[in-house]
Amino acid sequence: MNFRLRHAALAALGLALLGGGAQAAPFDAVSFRKGESALVYDVGSLTRNGVSAQAWVYLIVRSPMDGASMVATYREFACDMGQTRDVSRRFVSPEGVTLRAVEAPGEWQTVNPGDERFELLGKVCAGKPTRVSGQKMSVFDYQTVVRDALTSGAR
Repeated sequence: MNFRLRHAALAALGLALLGGGAQAAPFDAVSFRKGESALVYDVGSLTRNGVSAQAWVYLIVRSPMDGASMVATYREFACDMGQTRDVSRRFVSPEGVTLRAVEAPGEWQTVNPGDERFELLGKVCAGKPTRVSGQKMSVFDYQTVVRDALTSGAR
């Protein structure tokens, strides 16, 4: 998706949050693919230790995969090396039930420009989230709003 379309989609997601009367969420969108998926991270979970960082990252999909509408990943970022790895993953149903979990850390992977993980690494390592305090929306409420935004007009 080109830059302008992606920004328009992210703006539409923001308007969906505001227009729905819901409180703003402590999540920052990295990518939004209309009709497919959104990748966001939890700004409140972001921690840093020198040149490394950790945060919860959520892939929310329009159509459940094996019953999972969201993959919640606790991810580590080696900011100085341009690498990420998943520490644990949970595959979650639309109702918020964990269907399966992987608790073993994965291998470090180098991310390159053009990969949405590259943009995520940049945001997490820069430490300049767009929303920070006073938000109370849960990831499950946010998932519902995002899935609605993914679905609207995608038929």
